[in-house]
Amino acid sequence: MTTLSVDDDLAGYRIVRRLGPGALGERYLADHPRLPRRDVLTVPHPGSGDDADARARFTRAVDIASSLLHPHIVPVHDRSDSDSGGGGDSGSDGDGVSWVSTAYVDGSDVGVLLAESGTPLSPDAVADIVAAVSHALDHAHAHGLAHTDLRAGEILLDAQRHPYLTGFVLAGPAEVADDQAQLARIAIDMLGSTVGLQVDHVISRGCSADPAQRYPSCRDFAAALRAALGGVEDGVASSPTVVTATASPTVVPAPPTVVAAPPTMVAARPTMVAAPPTMAAPPMPVTAGPIRWSGYPGTVEQLRGLACGAFFAVTTSQDPVDHLTMAESDRSIRKIIRRAWAITDTASAIDTTELLALGLVTADYDAVLAGLTHMQPGAPRSAIRLDPAAADAIAAASGVDAARARTVAQAIALSRTLPQQVPVSTAAWELGQAVELVRMCHRAGLVEEIWAWAAIIDLGRRAEQRYADWTAFALGFEWGRALACAEDARDPAAAADESCARTRPVLSLLLTDPSSPWTRIPLQQ
Repeated sequence: MTTLSVDDDLAGYRIVRRLGPGALGERYLADHPRLPRRDVLTVPHPGSGDDADARARFTRAVDIASSLLHPHIVPVHDRSDSDSGGGGDSGSDGDGVSWVSTAYVDGSDVGVLLAESGTPLSPDAVADIVAAVSHALDHAHAHGLAHTDLRAGEILLDAQRHPYLTGFVLAGPAEVADDQAQLARIAIDMLGSTVGLQVDHVISRGCSADPAQRYPSCRDFAAALRAALGGVEDGVASSPTVVTATASPTVVPAPPTVVAAPPTMVAARPTMVAAPPTMAAPPMPVTAGPIRWSGYPGTVEQLRGLACGAFFAVTTSQDPVDHLTMAESDRSIRKIIRRAWAITDTASAIDTTELLALGLVTADYDAVLAGLTHMQPGAPRSAIRLDPAAADAIAAASGVDAARARTVAQAIALSRTLPQQVPVSTAAWELGQAVELVRMCHRAGLVEEIWAWAAIIDLGRRAEQRYADWTAFALGFEWGRALACAEDARDPAAAADESCARTRPVLSLLLTDPSSPWTRIPLQQ
């Protein structure tokens, strides 16, 4: 038998219409022979009935599927199989035709929903649908089944838009992994082409060509996507039209509870370190929406360390305290760290991180600032007027580079926008850079996660030792970045002003937004 037609009879079922192909075979809507309802009949694809192994796999998959009890998996009602083909005439066993009957979901599917709406779905709706489907997939995977043909049109929706899956087949590890990739592609179809960098990273990881790089389970992918979308708390459906199962509360795999101390750093190679990169992306305006923070289930030290680098993350991913991975692609990250920091391997990654943690230029900046405040105690920054000779005297007394001292003094004296208050230390700039560098090196595969977390914890503790609160940290960050930009400029004061114009809006947002990690994670206990 090739196909069934309207009004054909199969095992007492009357064919109403053809629904289309699925993973197991052709699907038809049919009237039940005895009950006042309609079921879906699935008949193996033409030719597959001639293969004894294919028939055995079909039967085994249906038998397992019939035992699955899940709110997002279509129930299996009955099946029949035979060793020979047959026609479409009536017969108690289907006249030699293998078939399986399942419940009929009277509604539509996600593909139809997208076509009818003509616009992407809301983030909450996408998060709910992906969560429901991910639970169904993981439940099937736990019983040796996979979908293998997951598309928007395969996610069925009833009248209340409750998602369902059907058509599972026997699966191995490859098929199980492919289900997550297919779910990730559906997520991007539902969201549209324009998504944030953090969402793009989650999707990219779920679709990774290397199955080992994907999330441990579909539920982990769904939880990470919900966090990136800034959706509601897992397990609570925010959309009245989509009902979801309880999702995993873990956003990403938790880091080790006890983290080993960072390994001893090898001797630094000064020639490997280039000047700090300038910010390419414009800062997020102060009027932007709240910073999304998933509440990463790590230690306070881990969160504090990540918050040190929040300025960088908030200008790109809008999720400054999430986890180690970055929103950018692996290739772009490797290019950034190679061009800006000359990092090409693990040793250079560790060396440069340690240099930043110790302070490449902070010691010089701090010595000049200390000299200025000693010469003019209590004077606001705008009142400082320092001639080159005085700058040279401070440099000689503190042992810092004279050219750097003159540049710093010029930037301080002539800048129009540097804050009036002189910071205790500008180390915040390099601590923030170091956290960002650790995250990029981890994403590029140059350092292990346990080392990365240990380094971030150490950087967070260094911040705690230098700064009383996040306001002081922000002041040190703004000054440090401005002075670093001034060093490479023909007009140091103008470069400092430009840096402040980029930095201050983001720092203001971090300090004033109630969801900001800088206000939720104390620098000092």
